[in-house]
Amino acid sequence: MRIGRIAEIPEKQRKVIAEVMAGCLIYDLLVTGAVLIFYRRLPVLLGLFVGMISTVMMLLHMAASMEKVFEQEEPVRAERIMLRAVYLRKGVFMFLYLAVLMWFPRQINPFAVIAGALGLKAGAYLRPLTGRLFQTRSGTWADKEGFDGSQNCHGT
Repeated sequence: MRIGRIAEIPEKQRKVIAEVMAGCLIYDLLVTGAVLIFYRRLPVLLGLFVGMISTVMMLLHMAASMEKVFEQEEPVRAERIMLRAVYLRKGVFMFLYLAVLMWFPRQINPFAVIAGALGLKAGAYLRPLTGRLFQTRSGTWADKEGFDGSQNCHGT
C-alpha cells in the first residue's frame, strides 16, 4: 500500500487517525495561540507550520507502515518492515530539521519546528479525549462497530 492511497486504510484505522489528527490540531492551535500572545515573530510561526506539516506526514506514514505490517504473515519480516519505516521516518524528519537549520536559519525558527512536530505526541495523548468527542458528535461509531478504546484499530 502506498501512502497516497488513504482509501485503502480500513475504516476503523482511519477514524483513529482522524482522532489523533484532531488532538494534533488542538495542540497546534494552543501553541500557536501562545506564540501569537507572547512571542509575535514570523520565523516562529513558520517553524510551527513546518512542524505541523511534518506531523501530518509522519502520522500518515505510520498508518501506512502499520497497515503493511499487519498484512505480513511472518513476524520477522513484519519487524524488518516496521524498523525500516521507523528509520526512514526519523531520517526524513532529521533531514527536514537540518535543512531548516542550515538553509533557513533566519526565516524559520528550528526550535519551533520541533515544537510543532511534538504535536504528534500530544495528539496521541489527546486521542482518548478526541475519541470521546467524536463519539458524542457522530453517535458513538465505536459501539456500532464493536470497537472500544482497549482494542487496537483491527479489533484485537
